[in-house]
Amino acid sequence: MFSLEIESQFKSPTINGRTNEHCKLTFQLISSLESVLEIEINDHFFISLLIQTRNQWKDYEMDIGERFPSFNIFINIRSYRIFDDELNSKEFIALDNIRLINCSTSSSSKNDTKPESIERLNCDFETDLCGWIVANDHNDQQHSSWFRTNRRDIEPGDDHTSQLRPIPQKHGTWLSDSMKLTDDNDLSRTSILKTATKIKIANDDVYCLTFWYYFFGINSATLSVNMIESDPSFKSTKILWRRIRPVARNWQPAWIELKASNKDFDLVIKSELNGDVIVGVDDIWISPGKCPIPSKEFCDFEINECDWKRMAGHLESMHDGDTIDHTTGTMAGHFLGQSMIGDTDMMISSVIKSVQSLPFFPENDTAVVNPLRRYDLCLNLYYYFLTLSELNIIKQEPTGKDVKLSIQIEEHNYRSTLKNVSFDQVVSINQQNKWTSLSVSFTATKQASIIMQITQSLEQDAMILIDDVRFGPHFCDSLHGNCNFETDLCGWYNGIDPNQDVTDNQLFYWIRVQPNNRFVRKSGCSVDHTLGRPDGNYLALALDMYRQSSRTAETVLRGPIINRQKDEAIACFRMYYFANCEQQCAMPMAMSLRVLDLHKNGAISQQFDIYASTNEPIIWLEFTRELHQLPMVYSLEIVAKYNSNITSDLGIDDITITVGECYKGHNSSPGPRPTTELPDSERVDDCDFEQDCHWKFDQKIWTITSYVERNDQYAPPIDHTLKNSAGHYIMFINDTNHSNGVSQYLIGPPMKNDKERCLSFWYYADGGSPFDVFRLDLSYSHGNNMNSIYDQLARFRFLATQSWRLHRVTIPFVRSSAGR
Repeated sequence: MFSLEIESQFKSPTINGRTNEHCKLTFQLISSLESVLEIEINDHFFISLLIQTRNQWKDYEMDIGERFPSFNIFINIRSYRIFDDELNSKEFIALDNIRLINCSTSSSSKNDTKPESIERLNCDFETDLCGWIVANDHNDQQHSSWFRTNRRDIEPGDDHTSQLRPIPQKHGTWLSDSMKLTDDNDLSRTSILKTATKIKIANDDVYCLTFWYYFFGINSATLSVNMIESDPSFKSTKILWRRIRPVARNWQPAWIELKASNKDFDLVIKSELNGDVIVGVDDIWISPGKCPIPSKEFCDFEINECDWKRMAGHLESMHDGDTIDHTTGTMAGHFLGQSMIGDTDMMISSVIKSVQSLPFFPENDTAVVNPLRRYDLCLNLYYYFLTLSELNIIKQEPTGKDVKLSIQIEEHNYRSTLKNVSFDQVVSINQQNKWTSLSVSFTATKQASIIMQITQSLEQDAMILIDDVRFGPHFCDSLHGNCNFETDLCGWYNGIDPNQDVTDNQLFYWIRVQPNNRFVRKSGCSVDHTLGRPDGNYLALALDMYRQSSRTAETVLRGPIINRQKDEAIACFRMYYFANCEQQCAMPMAMSLRVLDLHKNGAISQQFDIYASTNEPIIWLEFTRELHQLPMVYSLEIVAKYNSNITSDLGIDDITITVGECYKGHNSSPGPRPTTELPDSERVDDCDFEQDCHWKFDQKIWTITSYVERNDQYAPPIDHTLKNSAGHYIMFINDTNHSNGVSQYLIGPPMKNDKERCLSFWYYADGGSPFDVFRLDLSYSHGNNMNSIYDQLARFRFLATQSWRLHRVTIPFVRSSAGR
């Protein structure tokens, strides 16, 4: 609980002069309470910090940069009494020694010197802007909104530095472009972060620029990194990196190689957005040399080919300026491909990668002793068959089956094919000129290698492109389209309507959100469906975005391609959704579910309407339909069209697609989710570790603790149950002196074995390296074998999560007296 005690604003006199780019504001501040310090220049944020130091003078220095007359500086301070503060009538705030320094624009004081080194630009924004300044765009002089903040009520709520392990001594502050939390979402703004002095790179030098960015919202926007070269006669701008779709709600890395330039230049990080989009920047780092391989298990080909080695031909990271890549959604992005220039009609190119290079194998892995040990792995990638001539599609040249993408595995000098996708297959389901997902499950030893091979034909006039290749430490999900949206979209993606102009910055799309996200908390459901909590995740078409769409444009959520078996012509589709309309409305159509026949050019095979409701408060509704006479190759679409009667966001969660008829009838009527409570006899294995429960474990291997009690740098800072540092969880102690066999198990109490059950739990994993691999085995015993023989139920491997994640597994029904 917080109560506002003091709120003060200090306004400077009107400043009618121009300041230079090195201008700084300094002052001293003391407060008897926790405070929020905000500094504005005119009506734009410059800094917003939570100050927890009390009764002690602190010095503050911040870069004001270049400003144009006239302007005022506002220092706003809000102090709060928190729940355990003693009442005191003498609470206070005091400011002293406010100064503007090094602000003159006269030639005698302007600093034109070069930085000592390019590494001066390295910055975590914990204390200042380092070698960067917040600059103005001369075409829009006062709309500059970058500011430093450490406030949890400004998304993403925490900086990237805090995610590093071990946690640096200084952490918590990042650079934001979120401006005030305002309802004026139409106010556009341009913010520029620029190097304080010009840079020059020697002829043979190469530098790698990395930074982390947060880019999320309900409208298209632009975040870019530019190189501005200048000499006395002209200035030129080169775009080094750009993103236009703010759809990921987490810190993401960016990698850019800076190469020699014969002119001095500035680096500029520029955001162009409105109140419906949030941008954050943190942990800028520039190091000499080419950028290292960003990830061993993932490659987006934006910088290089990662550790994929060329075997034949000339497959390389490229972009043609005309094709939108999968990673960035822009024509400036890169992908893996080979040009159509060659001396022969058929061109074969391939790249290879060693399985042993993947970060899924701990150093003490038993494969060191047993090199023949096999691992379950998943390869996922996106491919694009770029047709350069529509005539050849119509003619269906015989070479169509030979133009193909082939995924192969090589072990012990023997090569076999895991998956082929040919040009004629792609054309038959109308997937040419579209990015399409491909997943392949396989088992391999560490000595194996994976090969991606493309065969192109000058006669067929088609290029094959590859992007976003990712390996996983387990088999691929075989349930195509099933998704609870807790961690990703599970192969579902936004299909841009042809009626929408991709250049008008008004694209409409589904986004993965939490109910407490600022864009949906006023017009969405208060909890997600999967967890029933405000910190769960679901898919939303935000009302503010929905209202901007035209009556003709469709906002399309498209599912992955599904190849059905000949005897599986029926499937059951189930999802949960919400869509509200006015109380007097006649239940308008909110969305449609479509089944597309990909062998018939994506024709609509079946369509089902999904209707809005008038529930207050907004609740999740079940939508179930039995799909008959399914095409052999099909995909699903969920389509929304503008309807003026809709008064809420549109929400989707927990999509499941199962083979066969639906349980309990064909179709469901909209209605709330059943909430029947389980009897206590069914909850004997439930445990939140806040009090004693019936699970058994070796106390040398496991311990029930909290962050307050243990304060381990790798332990969860808050528990999942209470969401605070005093909450308890059970923690595995990695003590190899005591680890052996069954002693590592958490053993649950006996349960009645009369039906199939679902085991769900939350897990957290962290370690000294981001590539540490964790393994969890789930086993059960039953009948006369209890306490002695454990049958493996499931196992999965995962990397460090640094957050609580949900996992569920089905406990099978075994005909015996009991089990656990």
